[in-house]
Amino acid sequence: MKTTGRIFCAHSVILCLGLLAACSNSLPEFYDSESEILDILYGDGYTEEATTTGEMNLDDLDSNHQTYFSSTTEGINTPTKSSTKLTLSIDSSQSIDSTQSIASTQSTDSTPSIKQEKKYDTDFFKTSTHISPKAATIHLPSLDSVTHLHCTNDGTIPTIDSPIFQEDFSIEENSIIRCIGFQDSTPVTPTATHTFLIENAVKMPIVSITVDPVFLNEYYIDNKSTCKKPCKTAPYWEDIEFPVHVEYFSNGSQSTEKDFEIDAGISFAGNYSRSEEKKPVKITMRKEYQEGKLIYPLFDTRPQVNKFKSFLLRNNGTRFLRDFYGDAAATRILEGTGIDYQRSKLVVVFYNGIYYGIHDLREKINKHFIETNYGIDDDIVTVVKHYGSDITANDESPDYYDMAQFISTHNFDENNPDNYAKIELQIDMNNFADYMAYEIYAQNDDWPQNNVRAWKAPNTLWKFIAFDIDYGFDNEKFIYGFDETETMFEWIRKTNSAMRFNEFFIAFIKNPKFKQKFLNRSAILFNLFFNSTNVEKAVDQIVSQLDPAEMDRDLNRFRRHHAFFRDGETMKTWAKQRDIDIWEEYRKEFELPENITLTFKSKGHGKILIEDRSVPENYTGKFFGGVNMVLTAEPDAGFIFDSWEDGSRENPRIISPTDNAVYTATFR
Repeated sequence: MKTTGRIFCAHSVILCLGLLAACSNSLPEFYDSESEILDILYGDGYTEEATTTGEMNLDDLDSNHQTYFSSTTEGINTPTKSSTKLTLSIDSSQSIDSTQSIASTQSTDSTPSIKQEKKYDTDFFKTSTHISPKAATIHLPSLDSVTHLHCTNDGTIPTIDSPIFQEDFSIEENSIIRCIGFQDSTPVTPTATHTFLIENAVKMPIVSITVDPVFLNEYYIDNKSTCKKPCKTAPYWEDIEFPVHVEYFSNGSQSTEKDFEIDAGISFAGNYSRSEEKKPVKITMRKEYQEGKLIYPLFDTRPQVNKFKSFLLRNNGTRFLRDFYGDAAATRILEGTGIDYQRSKLVVVFYNGIYYGIHDLREKINKHFIETNYGIDDDIVTVVKHYGSDITANDESPDYYDMAQFISTHNFDENNPDNYAKIELQIDMNNFADYMAYEIYAQNDDWPQNNVRAWKAPNTLWKFIAFDIDYGFDNEKFIYGFDETETMFEWIRKTNSAMRFNEFFIAFIKNPKFKQKFLNRSAILFNLFFNSTNVEKAVDQIVSQLDPAEMDRDLNRFRRHHAFFRDGETMKTWAKQRDIDIWEEYRKEFELPENITLTFKSKGHGKILIEDRSVPENYTGKFFGGVNMVLTAEPDAGFIFDSWEDGSRENPRIISPTDNAVYTATFR
């Protein structure tokens, strides 16, 4: 997928230290309009045709993005490597009279090119700390008589028409300073960016973003008072990407240094949630900006994963109006299940020194997500978005569409085993069964007619990714047409039509083999993962990342005219009731007898798999009655299966379990 547009690379060697922070006296006006109950969500909006020349290869499922060009900076071509350095020292003090300010006055026709003849010996923006409650004095660096330092303080790249830094000045509030050294009208240094946080209050991780103010003033706008949601004529629906510089501080205001900084691109993300005052954005690393990837372990749940080509800063989606934790907690219970999901971390975001509140830093689902989590080269990965009857592949591969058409036009009941066998060669049916169990448990009514993502590579089967669970769990808002008294099975049938994802489950559940797999694997997941104990644990883990004072600050900055929940208790209450309801819904749907309790034991070095899913050693759990089961005894390396305790050596074996039965596998 490609779009026309030149890449603006003036940030490619930014030397950036420090941090953006709150600016409480620069807050936009609050509006009183209240968000409405949403209808069935639509796609990701229309695409604005790019108008500039050249090509930029965009490598994920999102719409093509036009890259933004500032008329003040177009033509500056900063080298990716440079030995050019300048000196700018900074002192902190308790109180310094700030009389020297920098006002940005950008030219609209300045297009200088880099010249590198003079080399300087020391670091530009040298400082011992990035965050401090004290004011800071910035000293004029030592330059030769023909080099002048032009600077801005609004996020724009300096030009020859920007003010000249001529004497020391002090900073007493959150600020951004960007400077370039010029000789005559020619830039002779890279752009240097320094952000200052003059406070000591943020206890959560901080993401600091420096961006041209056009992004904030003309695109990141709050127009709910004049435009009805989702307002798809608004500028934040345009497919446009701005260059940004991103810094991350894992210890908030207590950080003594940044954990990482990188030049990247920023674009709007999400669907209806982008019309909120706080908007979701995507940060994309491209080689046109810097290295094209971030090397850093973003998420504690998988610290060994440390290469990312994009990530989201999410406003909590549909749950923006009611909590900070819902979607992140909802998917956290998937850790260890084998179902792909977006890992997350709560952070505080600043744009150009202005406080923008709590965001959910999350993985972005695209082909890079697969490379990050599976180590598969993203160039050979196909990622599919299945929305309604529309199917979109990042690489325009027809494979998924052809498979969906086959499913839509064939029968998979017990009289057509060959059809099901063909599907087993295309879809990871274990993954499909688990994915369905999770979405049904989550009571996510913004699915399956929406929010379906799948992926494959040449040597893998199709796998499905849990995505956008905002409408699940305890969300009191329901998609139009959903009756909260109906089961998810009824909802799947109700929203079905030709070529929709719903057809997959409706077709496969008629097959006895899949039905058995689905019921038994669902029972294991309900016992071990999808239950109130794990939901409570996940909620507590996410809520523990939230500082109460930071929640107050966010809620003052972004008013919610809605009941807002801080502690997760409503979600925990929902989960306790769901423990009861989910088992009853299954029994009702499949006309099953009473549940049964089974025990599985291993003697020696090996384990038991139930429908290909392993269970803990000496496991006792609840299962649906009246359902056959496939058991497999799997020995550890260097050992072999001997027999089942009842004397059978059949492996795998099919059993018809009864209540309180015990099955033991022996290995030697």
